[in-house]
Amino acid sequence: MKKILLLSIITIFLSCSKTANFDKLEVGMTSKEVIDLVGEPMEKTDFFGAEMWIYKVGDSGHMVTISSDTITGHKSSEELAESLKGLDKDFEKMAEGIENIDNGVE
Repeated sequence: MKKILLLSIITIFLSCSKTANFDKLEVGMTSKEVIDLVGEPMEKTDFFGAEMWIYKVGDSGHMVTISSDTITGHKSSEELAESLKGLDKDFEKMAEGIENIDNGVE
């Protein structure tokens, strides 16, 4: 029982340290540095000549963009959601502008 408890504590500690390491990611790091810091991604997806590396940690997620073996960007799921909110507002403004043009309003 003590061994199981100790193993559980170590596992939790190691997973927490990997989670905290997402804050240490920087644009310009190599893909090897990313793997050394936060581990292998859950999924890799090609995206217009770059790779999107997807990580799931607890209830949160992280996306790392790799191009030419180098980080070009990274965001948490919370940051991505916030960015999408901004895009949603921009699309609403564009739709209003198009509607005004259709209705002859300048």
